Amino acid sequence: MFAPFWIIRPWAGFSVVVMVVVAYFVTAATVVVDWDLIVLISAIFLIGSAGFPLNDIYDLEIDKHAHKERPLVRGHMSVPAAKVQVIAMLLAAVGLAATLGAREALIAGTFCVAITFYSAVKARQAALGNVLTAVLFAAAIPAPLFIQDGSFNKPLLFGFAGLCALLIFGREVIKDIQDREVDSIHDRKTIPIVHGVDIAYRLGGLSVALAGIVALFISIDADLALRAGALALAVLLFAVGFSFRNGTQASAAKSWVMRLRVIMFVAIATLGIGATI
Repeated sequence: MFAPFWIIRPWAGFSVVVMVVVAYFVTAATVVVDWDLIVLISAIFLIGSAGFPLNDIYDLEIDKHAHKERPLVRGHMSVPAAKVQVIAMLLAAVGLAATLGAREALIAGTFCVAITFYSAVKARQAALGNVLTAVLFAAAIPAPLFIQDGSFNKPLLFGFAGLCALLIFGREVIKDIQDREVDSIHDRKTIPIVHGVDIAYRLGGLSVALAGIVALFISIDADLALRAGALALAVLLFAVGFSFRNGTQASAAKSWVMRLRVIMFVAIATLGIGATI
């Protein structure tokens, strides 16, 4: 097991990259795949991925009960080594962004600070952490606007960012239902603990259903090819959002976490395919 690789949960960082790339292909009037875009995507991957070992450092005691498979818990990597890796990744991201210009370096540095702040907040106020998770991931989606002067469909771009934010927030809330027993031991103020499991399920479902409304907005503002995919996506999200039931067991929450991951990728793929037809 190569701990420095697995601790960053590369599939999660890759999912952020996919969201940014698909949003770019969907909304840009002219697609230009150049070195600047590759550097930008690489910086986004590094910043997004650095958040996971940072989160594992803050949540080490919780993960000893809830996520025993993680490298820090299993002793495959030390906390000081994880801290060094986080710092190296964030510095590398800022360095890459600096090759594009001072403005890009400043934006990357701001994201690095935000990731660090988010991890600290989530360790203490998990409900606020859910919001910050959704906002931070979605905030990366308009990134190509900063490096290319071409025309973008801005309402469509920010609509796509909003859709992703709602899906991520819904997933985070349902995930907290899965982890509520361990979170209660460590006095984490998650939505299921503070407001109850029923409210958490309804809020998660509402978030996904609202993503369906955003998908409808996208279908109105899109061209004919993309409109069909966006409409299909809206129907899927409405169906999923309103299929949530009142509080059940943690095992059911775990299955919903997996489903929402699949739905997120279906959402991204649907819009991406629609944009290329």
